[in-house]
Amino acid sequence: MLPIFETPEANSSVLLYDGQVTVTQGSNSFTSPGRISLAWLPSPTIRFQLSDLSHGTLRPDISEKTSLTLNDGTPIPDCLVTGITHGGQSEQMSGLIQGDILRGQPLPVAEARFIVSNLPLVLGTGISFPDGSLRRGRIQLVARGWILTFDPVPNQKELTAAIQGGSGYGITYSGKIEKEDGSVFTPSEAEEFLDAFSWYSSFAVGRWVGAFLLRGIDASGGTAWQSWSGRRVDPYAYRTSWVDFQFANIFQDPFPGFVELWFDADWHEELLTVIHWYLAANSQSGAIEGSIVQTQTAFELLSSAVLVEQKTWLSTGGYEKLPAADRIRLLLHWAGIPTGIPTALSDLSSRARSETWSDTAEAMTAIRNTITHPTKKNRIKFAANSFQTRIDTWNLGLWNLELCLLRLFKYNGGYANRLTRKWVGQTDSVPWAN
Repeated sequence: MLPIFETPEANSSVLLYDGQVTVTQGSNSFTSPGRISLAWLPSPTIRFQLSDLSHGTLRPDISEKTSLTLNDGTPIPDCLVTGITHGGQSEQMSGLIQGDILRGQPLPVAEARFIVSNLPLVLGTGISFPDGSLRRGRIQLVARGWILTFDPVPNQKELTAAIQGGSGYGITYSGKIEKEDGSVFTPSEAEEFLDAFSWYSSFAVGRWVGAFLLRGIDASGGTAWQSWSGRRVDPYAYRTSWVDFQFANIFQDPFPGFVELWFDADWHEELLTVIHWYLAANSQSGAIEGSIVQTQTAFELLSSAVLVEQKTWLSTGGYEKLPAADRIRLLLHWAGIPTGIPTALSDLSSRARSETWSDTAEAMTAIRNTITHPTKKNRIKFAANSFQTRIDTWNLGLWNLELCLLRLFKYNGGYANRLTRKWVGQTDSVPWAN
């Protein structure tokens, strides 16, 4: 399954359109050759460029409202002009395209293709490439009547090495979306499911990963429509997560449970918020100390949603009376996650013994409190926590958060344990499956 777009080299822009463009700039309107591309740096954005315009074509005011119309009639109503070269023999205009763009009529189709950026290689089933090589790489996610099939791009190995070395971007997978029963779907339905995949794969990888540039395929194999929708993607970087990419089933199997929550009105926003805090903490967006706070923010949300709303173990009033440690402790009890401080976290274990912290819930909240409540007494306690103790607390919070989410997804298989894993391929069973 060859990609509909490629990045031959790291951060190579992807040309989406090259042709005549009608430009409306305030009360001024003109037609010009133009190019529209997906540019990766500094972050993935769809950009336009108009060059070699005759003198006097452009207005000098960069803030004037600007819109474009492509030669097929596709309107692009919201453009942000970022540069104008005004005067001289030729003029230029460049800028960003804001919002989602659909080219063509939104006719239902039975298949659509797309690309995925910065997803690392998952050792799936075997596929063959045009050069005759064979590789394990196909992955397939099935949920809620949809099938997502992914193949690595032919230059995946070389491209990944390049974008990893420079912390950049590239198209690493080609994807196809279809219904299990072969029925047709609209662009908006496909985009919604791709949105779910993008959030799920980001949770799996431990940083933001995106699927985009959706193209509907008609019955003759041609292009019915194109959807240019942007999604957040982080530069390629290694992040520890619960997935061991040597095993496709670990990546694939929790997806149906995730999708059920995604389409559950009572859970959708909570799921997005918890994953947001998980990714922020996993990337140390607030350094170690801020990331400890971020994981516990996620625990507060999860414990309320599970204990009060889903399981009704507690009333709202009863929940609010509980100390933070008791809320987390009860959440871990529901999930079947042991609350003893793992011996692998030697510095945190030593600190817990000296402070007589009884379990992980008490240790995590006690250290969090020294960060969020900086009284003189807490500042002294914070200083007594070594940097490795804070690292242990950060990892412990992420480990518990990963397991709580997998429990919500009703997953019962193996996972990569960030606390004890020493090599690729080493996995544990989730604790509630034992």
